Amino acid sequence: MKIKLIIINLFAGVLLIPLSQAFPGDYGTAPVFEAGAGARPAAMGNAFTAVADDSSAIYYNPAGLSLIKAQELSLLYYQLYEGALYNSAAYGQTLLDFGTLGAAFYLYSAGTISGYDSNDKKTGDFAFREYKAVVSYAAHIEKVLRLGVAVNVINSAMGKENSTGIGADAGLLYEPFDFLRLGFMARNLFRPVQSLGTENEGMPQVYTLGILLKQAFGAVNVNISGDFSAGESENFRARAGLELVLYDTLSLRAGYDSGRYSIGAGLDLFNVRADYAYIAVNYLENLQRIGISYRFGMSLDEQRERKKSEIMNQVRKIVEERLRSKEKKNAMKHYAAAYEYYRNGSYENALNEANRALEWREDTKEAIIMKNTIAKVYYGEAIKQYKEGNYIGALESFNDALAANPSLDGPEGYIAEINTKLRIKEETKSDFNEGIRLYSAKDYGAAIKAWEKALLVDPANQNVKICLAAARRRLNTGKTGTAIPAAQAEAAKKLYYEGINAYTAGDVEKAAVIWEQALKLNPDDVKSARGIEKAGMELEEYKKRGLK
Repeated sequence: MKIKLIIINLFAGVLLIPLSQAFPGDYGTAPVFEAGAGARPAAMGNAFTAVADDSSAIYYNPAGLSLIKAQELSLLYYQLYEGALYNSAAYGQTLLDFGTLGAAFYLYSAGTISGYDSNDKKTGDFAFREYKAVVSYAAHIEKVLRLGVAVNVINSAMGKENSTGIGADAGLLYEPFDFLRLGFMARNLFRPVQSLGTENEGMPQVYTLGILLKQAFGAVNVNISGDFSAGESENFRARAGLELVLYDTLSLRAGYDSGRYSIGAGLDLFNVRADYAYIAVNYLENLQRIGISYRFGMSLDEQRERKKSEIMNQVRKIVEERLRSKEKKNAMKHYAAAYEYYRNGSYENALNEANRALEWREDTKEAIIMKNTIAKVYYGEAIKQYKEGNYIGALESFNDALAANPSLDGPEGYIAEINTKLRIKEETKSDFNEGIRLYSAKDYGAAIKAWEKALLVDPANQNVKICLAAARRRLNTGKTGTAIPAAQAEAAKKLYYEGINAYTAGDVEKAAVIWEQALKLNPDDVKSARGIEKAGMELEEYKKRGLK
């Protein structure tokens, strides 16, 4: 901050004022259109080469067009002497991945002029007008560098004489620090040549170096600018400008342009900015300029967000199509494994694989049929065990059947009869049956807790004790039947939803990382596996389209 303030003070107090006083300029040789464009630059002494951040940049430095945030239209009214009038209109639009386009039209009208012959006899009246049309382009080449060009078509009409010339300007902006911007403008780099009568006249080349120092002091933004120019038909010329912007709304300006002082103000509300400049001219009537600008359309950031949104929607459609194919492939892979287990009589593993197939694609008909078939097998086994008096085994098999097909008719009636035969008290039925369900699900630890709770109510029930003993044996031999502890499964589930939140927020990479962590905790977590597949496909498509 101290370095910035030192530079600003040196620039404003030591450099600009002495230079501005030392070089009075070269009057009477400048083209008509050197009047510039806009009331804001005029109020700053036309020291605008490094400022150039609105549509008037088309004239002062076309590279500055790339600083326009959206579309902008500017109009200028400038009343000169003896009925002469100078008006201009400028338009700029920033286009994502292309650059900024600008167009401007300037009109100088001297009104009606009386003509006389060599004998001082009036020959008639004629009008003198000059027109200038400009098409401009600017690009943000690098973070600190902007380039711009402008093609000018100039037409002069005086009486019956008419002449047109075509030329071009070029400019650049260099911003090495956030408080310092440098500008360079080569006017008439390709000079327009006009012919009126037998005379050919080319517009003079002018080279301008500009500097801008900017600093915010709370709600006040301070801009101090300076321009230093020289050309074929003018001596070294210096200009200086100052702008104070309060709350990005009210602007106060002052400037010096080779012997002429200027002041002005601006008001920026609801995307409309009105500017006024008062120019003090020695020995002549003082001049005033009025300008108005309107900003509209999508900003560059909004265009960028729209493009990103369009690409994301497009990518997600492509990915959904690819993912459906991948999901079907994975589902059929698990179904094939389920079928092999079923053929070998390993119904528990077959059921697990069928469930995983349905997690990948819930409409996998083959897996649905497989589960119904396994449910019937378990149901048949349960009936056999029931008839043999193996009620505990029957309960387990009935629960296995219901796990395979919850809508299966029959098991619940048998379970009620078994509870009666096992003399399970009414107040312990809930805990006892929950224990059977957990035991069937191979969650022996949870089953033990449920049966222990039932045993507290009915401590003499031998059937509950038999169930407890069986579960403890399974637990002690490591045959838990569960891949991971319940707490670990819960942690994986929590991570999965964290990944969902990251994905919904648009951070696909982060979501993929979180889902990978969830999958490490629970390798059977199909939801996280699907999320990883989807995220990987999206990132691949984004990379193809150059979107991070």
